[in-house]
Amino acid sequence: MESKYSDCTREQLLERIAELEGQLNKTETDDSELKHKKTKKRDKQRPFDMSKYTKRKIALRVAYIGWNYIGFASQQDPERVPTIEDMLFKALKECRLIEQIDDSVDYTRCGRTDKGVSGLGQVIALWVRSKKLASDPSPGLLPPEEELAYAETINRVLPDDIRVLAWAPVPDDFSARYHCTSRTYKYFFSRGSMDINRMRQACQYFEGEHDFRNFCKMDPSKNIVSYSRLILSMKINPVQHTDTKSVGHGTDFYEVELKGTAFLWHQVRYMMSVLFLVGQGLEPPETVRDLLDIEKVPSKPDFPMASDLPLVLYDCEFKDLEWHCISMKHGTCR
Repeated sequence: MESKYSDCTREQLLERIAELEGQLNKTETDDSELKHKKTKKRDKQRPFDMSKYTKRKIALRVAYIGWNYIGFASQQDPERVPTIEDMLFKALKECRLIEQIDDSVDYTRCGRTDKGVSGLGQVIALWVRSKKLASDPSPGLLPPEEELAYAETINRVLPDDIRVLAWAPVPDDFSARYHCTSRTYKYFFSRGSMDINRMRQACQYFEGEHDFRNFCKMDPSKNIVSYSRLILSMKINPVQHTDTKSVGHGTDFYEVELKGTAFLWHQVRYMMSVLFLVGQGLEPPETVRDLLDIEKVPSKPDFPMASDLPLVLYDCEFKDLEWHCISMKHGTCR
């Protein structure tokens, strides 16, 4: 089939090209003017007035995959790779729940996870904007079912590897750090040739209150007075797979569940490092007992930390908090 331009002369073709170019330029100009009008209209919108609303203090339960971040706590350095907190602060501002992170929001966190460490039960607390207007004469706070959907609102602007799972009303003096009654970590590993029974024996030595200076990284800037920490429980269990087809034949996957009231810097990873030495038969279970005896072993031996990637801050427990969870297809949060 012949083109409708096959019989056109060179001059006619050039004239047609010039005509089409004129139409294209006009379309681009119209698009540019439309975008300019939209931008101008947006710029003319009144700034959001936070003073029209009351504030309330809430706790947020946060889950995140920490592999792409340099830790949880903000480093106040925009040139570095962001932290989990950096992304949370950015989302809170973008949602106009806060104006700035300063003393007025009374921000606290339950724990600081290191670079690469993930979390399923991290908890933060701060003052945020409420749905209740400042002009509303009714006393007290809004009931949770009438309040802003805090978790869903923040999740809309967070990256996919960070999610707010729930929010809870808290008292004005609530601290996510000091009101936490226990923190639970989980560390996942493949058994390989390790002896699980020997590792379980070693776990028993960790339980109770001990001086953990031989199981942490010293930080002189923190002026730590006591290295005594209470381990409530430490156990090793096989991981329960929901999809058995995805598990390779003969692969035994285990988790160490470690529950304590507080932890020192890198404490869990150093504990896991010694536990792996015991499992491999390179150290007896009693090595844990000896390292916890500061008179017997007054200075920390040189042994490496376990990897950060399999470590998860699994849960942070609080008394009398009523969590309001996002709707989930599989289970609910506590």
